[in-house]
Amino acid sequence: MAEITKIDKLNGKNYQSWKYNVKLVLMERGLWGFTQEGKEIPPDENATNAVKNAFQLQSDKAYSDCLKR
Repeated sequence: MAEITKIDKLNGKNYQSWKYNVKLVLMERGLWGFTQEGKEIPPDENATNAVKNAFQLQSDKAYSDCLKR
């Protein structure tokens, strides 16, 4: 499946299609769970720094992908 690379900027007329396309991009990249409350649970305090950093990187990536669209 080809990656979605261009989504029209959000405006007053395209919210539904914009929302759908952003969701597809995040799902394709394995980041959709970060938009769903309680779906992506941060690692506990005993997790290694590598695990904590990987989680934070994925979370940041999901947030920034939403903003870029």
